[in-house]
Amino acid sequence: MEDDEEEDATQEDVPPPAMGWTTKTYDKPGCDSSALHHRLLGILQTYYVDWDAAVEYVCNVYTHPLEDTYWKTSVCIYIRDEEKEAYQLDVSYLHHARRATMEDGIEDAAIEACMGLRGRHFEDMKEDQYRFLPHQHPELEWAMMDP
Repeated sequence: MEDDEEEDATQEDVPPPAMGWTTKTYDKPGCDSSALHHRLLGILQTYYVDWDAAVEYVCNVYTHPLEDTYWKTSVCIYIRDEEKEAYQLDVSYLHHARRATMEDGIEDAAIEACMGLRGRHFEDMKEDQYRFLPHQHPELEWAMMDP
């Protein structure tokens, strides 16, 4: 009888799970398993070498007791300021789709960053190995190079 009373008292002390969405943020400096992260680093090292850039992914996970958990990820690119010996945020790319895993969100954010950075240096990059990827043309909007 005493065990039942102790168990009831313990169960009464535990609050029910919170209703509504909860968000947690994770900062990740890179993702070794992501091919698009490596492509992004390659673009930065080849075409933006003067930036001495650092890449960080900001991953938000949204959970709800009655809904599916999903991730939204943005990639932040920082440029090193030699005078201050610190990094300053230059640009951030966000993928707007909901993804099931952190890794999928990182892939999506990395491709957004690759496309954005490629658009900035398109004239330099138009004959490289990624020349058939779409790019934002000032007059044609989104376009692809002819083969």
